[in-house]
Amino acid sequence: MKLNKLTLSFTGEFKHLESEYKKNYFKKYLNHFRICKVGGIIAFSAGGLLDVFLFPDSMETLLLIRYALGLPAFPIGLIISYTKIYEKIWPALSLIYILATGFSSTALIVLAPAPLNQYYYASIIITLLFNFVIIRSRFVMATAGGLCLLVGYEFVSIFMVDTPWTALFNNTFYLVAVVMVGMFVAYVLELAERKDYFLSLELHEERENTEQINAELETRVKERTTELEIANRELAQEVMESNKAKKDKAFLEHQLRQSHKREAIGTLAGGIAHDFNNILSSVMGYAELAMTEAP
Repeated sequence: MKLNKLTLSFTGEFKHLESEYKKNYFKKYLNHFRICKVGGIIAFSAGGLLDVFLFPDSMETLLLIRYALGLPAFPIGLIISYTKIYEKIWPALSLIYILATGFSSTALIVLAPAPLNQYYYASIIITLLFNFVIIRSRFVMATAGGLCLLVGYEFVSIFMVDTPWTALFNNTFYLVAVVMVGMFVAYVLELAERKDYFLSLELHEERENTEQINAELETRVKERTTELEIANRELAQEVMESNKAKKDKAFLEHQLRQSHKREAIGTLAGGIAHDFNNILSSVMGYAELAMTEAP
């Protein structure tokens, strides 16, 4: 298996597997994507309670940002997930609603009164966790989304909000740590998915080869069985013919012996008749001579 070390895409002689892998990955995690969107709706909506509790004076503006900018990304994505086009656009769509969610949190940092507005960086961390771990985006897309959220937070905290350096350093440290760990986790997860996919292909190929070998063996067994059946029938026929030949031979030998016996008896009878005829000739000759001399 050859993969691009950065994007984790199949390369070289395995490049043709990329499109099939994406289709397989999409089918495998489609229901997971939908569940994540439902979870995002619940989690992001529940954040409105924090807005009401922390900033009752700015509640209307903060809720407008939350429910108008961030929240719609989730139900829109959920609806689109039931269309045919979703298979082609889901990576980009996932990135879009991660950015919408994260940037809505940065907008809340800008609009919420200081210093409690810095608490919203925690919602960015939650968004990063969704981005890198939960929604199972590809490593490239997850990394792009995480870095965009990090840069967006830094830009807002430095140039748009009067953020204490201690808070900026603390928040930046944890956000960078989450992004780095998230990138590592996303990389490992996708690498494991691709290895599993490749191993499943090899297993499927080996199974097909085994089935083909078994089919060939069954064919050879059937052919060999047919040959053996034919050979058995021929052997049985030969045995029958051999037995018949033996019987015919025995009958002919019996006939020959009978013929020899008749010939011997005939010769014996002929010799006896000849000898008896000689005796009779003498008897008849003497009888005729006697008859000539008798009165």
